[in-house]
Amino acid sequence: MAKCKLCGREKNISDSCIKHFIRIKSVYYKAVKYTAKNKTLYEIHNNIVKKCPGCGVSEGAYHHVGCIFEICPKCGKFWLSCCCFGIKVNKKQKTGEVISLYSDH
Repeated sequence: MAKCKLCGREKNISDSCIKHFIRIKSVYYKAVKYTAKNKTLYEIHNNIVKKCPGCGVSEGAYHHVGCIFEICPKCGKFWLSCCCFGIKVNKKQKTGEVISLYSDH
């Protein structure tokens, strides 16, 4: 299992990453929470909570580092493929370092 570089929890098991910002050119944006797309009427009616297929977080939760489905809060595109070049930053400190997407192991 892979651990998230920001929260230290196991990806695909934990329901959410910690609350964080994405810093793009010295501006702090609130991270976009996961929202499930294409829910069926059955899922809506029965309050079935969907999980992100990329990192396993629940609806309304923050994505883990490296999730391909995370949305850029600035441009609205997928964050890992947009041109905004931001970094995830811990909410409490609003300081951070570049967090690699992949484990050193």
